[in-house]
Amino acid sequence: MTLAAIEADPWNAVELAWPADADRVFMEAAYRAAKRCAVIEYDLLIAAREGRHIPEGWMTGEEESPDIHEYNKARWLQAEQRMELIAECYREAFQAEIDPPQ
Repeated sequence: MTLAAIEADPWNAVELAWPADADRVFMEAAYRAAKRCAVIEYDLLIAAREGRHIPEGWMTGEEESPDIHEYNKARWLQAEQRMELIAECYREAFQAEIDPPQ
């Protein structure tokens, strides 16, 4: 994974492995991208729960179709878990918090 890959698609920061020699700039960019993915998926899961979000072409009447709320929840959790992993690695590498409270 590269900074360019993260810029092209923030989900790359969530779904792909990052380099073992990741520096501070890379980890901060990956964290911000994962956070953006988490925020978007959380908003979508709330909208799905309220019936305001059903993607075009989503199979709604078939028993085998996954629930859109559960789908968004799984992606939100995936992004949250990657954020936690990046924050932990950042703490270990730089003895600092990646996203300190304001």
